[in-house]
Amino acid sequence: DCLFGGPARGERLAWATATTTVGADTWTYVVAINTATHHGMIADTLALVDVGIDGNRHVYDWRHRGGVSLRAIDVELAPRDWALFVVCPQGSTEVGDVTKYVTMPAT
Repeated sequence: DCLFGGPARGERLAWATATTTVGADTWTYVVAINTATHHGMIADTLALVDVGIDGNRHVYDWRHRGGVSLRAIDVELAPRDWALFVVCPQGSTEVGDVTKYVTMPAT
C-alpha cells in the first residue's frame, strides 16, 4: 500500500529506500513522494523500524539542509512534491556531500 494503493487514492505518500555500505556502516536514503494530482497536502510518517532501522538515528533532510535524531520521519507534501532524507549509521552524523542527490561519506 505504500507505493500503489494509498498514494494513488491520495491517502498517503509513496516511500522508497536505498542503502549504501562503506566498511561496516550503512547509510539509508529515503524518498517520499506525493503522487496525487487532485488532492491537497498529504502528511505521512515512516517509522525507521519499518525499514529495518532500530532506535534513533541522525536523519538529514536534504531539501531543508538540516538533521536531527529521529525514530520516524514525518513529512507533509503538496501534490507532485518530494522529499529526500539521509539516515546515518548508528552513532554517526556524517551525511556526505550534500551537493549531490546521492550522498556518501568522504573517504
